[in-house]
Amino acid sequence: MIFCGGKGGVGKTTVAAALALLATQRGRRVRIVSTDPAHSLGDLLETRLDHRPRRVAAGFEAMEIDPEQAVQTYLDEVAGRLRDYVKPALYGEIDRQMAQARHAPGAMEAALLEQVARMISEPPDEVDLLIFDTAPTGHTLRLLSLPEAMAAWTDGLLGQQRHSEAVGRAFRGLLPGQADTAGDERRAKLARTLEGRRQCFLKARERLVDASHSGFVLVLVPERLPVTETARTLDSLVDFKVPIAGLVINQVLPDQAEGQFLAGRRQVQETHLADIERRFARWPRLHLPLQREDVRIGKGLEHLAALLESNPG
Repeated sequence: MIFCGGKGGVGKTTVAAALALLATQRGRRVRIVSTDPAHSLGDLLETRLDHRPRRVAAGFEAMEIDPEQAVQTYLDEVAGRLRDYVKPALYGEIDRQMAQARHAPGAMEAALLEQVARMISEPPDEVDLLIFDTAPTGHTLRLLSLPEAMAAWTDGLLGQQRHSEAVGRAFRGLLPGQADTAGDERRAKLARTLEGRRQCFLKARERLVDASHSGFVLVLVPERLPVTETARTLDSLVDFKVPIAGLVINQVLPDQAEGQFLAGRRQVQETHLADIERRFARWPRLHLPLQREDVRIGKGLEHLAALLESNPG
């Protein structure tokens, strides 16, 4: 798995797609997944994408996780589980609560996490490489930290579940003939559901920090704010023990760019490029020049993939 992240507008989607194309040229079966709510992957590939994988080229699939679809699927699953624990008369109340939860803060992020965690923990057999075109950095870091938080939360629920079962058994022991077989089965089913989700999140976390399975590529441009944010992101990723595959410094002005304005911009970039070399010396770095035209599927993306392959960084 490769995760392409960085500040918004630095070219994550373009780099992710070029990496995917390069991998397919090397004979690997690749699926690129956009998790950014403001999708641009389909526009770049000039293909209408949704939450189902779509073939773009031989060995190259792409998909965009639809936040609305993800939330709906997530809430439908929750509602289905809740119906196992209440009387039919309360089904309408469950639907009302789920409708409200759809717009609750964090609902979209929770649904996104659920889908990505499943992909990470159980990657599809028909794919050799998953490339995630992630949301801007802040969302990505929360995505990386949530599996541990969710595992701890689930542990707490399971602890409460075990305590409740112990209390229930104690009371039923005082009242012979008061067995609650249906209740026991519901509680056991809930425990299995929670434990299954816990294992999914923990496995996703294990794969995220395993350098033999995953790597994080940070994309930035030689400007002050992206460099500063990249430094913070690297600190956070190192704290989470996420393997860093390297940095892609995008939109570097080529030497042949002419004019007084471009000469001034190049001088500014050179200052930031020197800062990048100093700050990020411990990680592989790869430079991509600013392209003359917009990059899109076809020659533009193929040219960028060739640059990735030939770049000495």
